[in-house]
Amino acid sequence: VGAMMGSGILHPLRRLLAPEQIQQADQAIARVSAKREDFEVRAPDGVVLLGWKVRPQEPNGDWVLLYHGVSDNRVGMIGHAEFLLRNGYGVLMMDARAHGSSEGPIATYGWLERNDTRAIAGALDATEQVHCFFLLGESMGASIALQSAAGEPRVVGVVAESAFANLREASFDYAGLRPIREDEAVKARARAARAIQAVYTELGFPLIDEAEVEAATYAHRSEDMPERDKAADLQAAQSFLDG
Repeated sequence: VGAMMGSGILHPLRRLLAPEQIQQADQAIARVSAKREDFEVRAPDGVVLLGWKVRPQEPNGDWVLLYHGVSDNRVGMIGHAEFLLRNGYGVLMMDARAHGSSEGPIATYGWLERNDTRAIAGALDATEQVHCFFLLGESMGASIALQSAAGEPRVVGVVAESAFANLREASFDYAGLRPIREDEAVKARARAARAIQAVYTELGFPLIDEAEVEAATYAHRSEDMPERDKAADLQAAQSFLDG
């Protein structure tokens, strides 16, 4: 179960850029008489990031990099983009790594994405006269923006909407889990240890004693468990399978 949940978090559903989304974005951009062009950036690890660079009709010299939420793509931020463009801000609408049309084997919720921000800022500097550079993100994008700002001196301001505090919190949110109290965890682990003890007894496997049940209830890692005769366990299992 843990492996499946972990894979789902690192490999979120990829929402590819659909023609109707492009049409929706173009309509919003046209409403403010802005112009968009494709923008491609290569991250430090070689991943290609794809997005749009959108210029307002009356630019004020400031640029905002938009970061969308998990399992979304650049068009998920079109409402923010339209507002900013109307007020003279240039906008970068990028697909985060492992999202939309961008490359990337996994999403890291800020760990690698902060380096992506640095590469995007550098690519923008190489093509535009940037007065001030801002980040705006929501959910996963908000956390990417905050982590990026900590290591990118060109960022002068961040707007973070519904960011998570750390990867543990993100894991609970995106996997649909809830935190539990320590006493609840101890009770659950004790019940599981007792269940395994009962199965071993019923099948005639080597006994699981009370010390092992106690250790399984409170252990932090496998090294905290008492030594068992693994050869005897395997022999008992093989005998059971052989009938």
